[in-house]
Amino acid sequence: MTDNCWWCKVPLEFFPKEGCHEREHWEPYTKGLLKEIDVLQEKLDMKDDDRDKYEIIDAINKYPKVRKLDCHECKRHYEIPMHLVYFECVCGHRCKLRRMGAEPIEEELLDIAMAYFGNERLAALAWITEIIASNNSEHYSAEDIRKMARQEMNRWELVTDHGYQYWKRKDKK
Repeated sequence: MTDNCWWCKVPLEFFPKEGCHEREHWEPYTKGLLKEIDVLQEKLDMKDDDRDKYEIIDAINKYPKVRKLDCHECKRHYEIPMHLVYFECVCGHRCKLRRMGAEPIEEELLDIAMAYFGNERLAALAWITEIIASNNSEHYSAEDIRKMARQEMNRWELVTDHGYQYWKRKDKK
């Protein structure tokens, strides 16, 4: 809760009304202005490369994480990760969703970031796939494999926070 100036009744962090000569109002207002000047000066002093990095981060954070898709064959509705290039429906219909390094630039950035860093959710699911495809899967039943995949999928949730979407581990309850 903000305090108001006793004389002009304006919150102390806002510009005082004309005729307000109260030092208790002008001091917090000018301190706020000095902080804003420091932030703006830091932005001015920032190198172009650093500024570009922040623009890239903002662009990727604002980019949607899932896309809605209806199968052309069976009309099933899916919400699939944005970075997928190919999609295969359970009915067998397969389609190409986008090309690698496509426009807009955010998709190319996502491709580069995933190639370089990957992410924990995909790595865990890829590991399950490696187990299934290897000789080590001989002692797993189909139900065991489904259970592993379901458990990993259930550990994650798609979160929307301040306009950004990202995969986050679910809280243990």
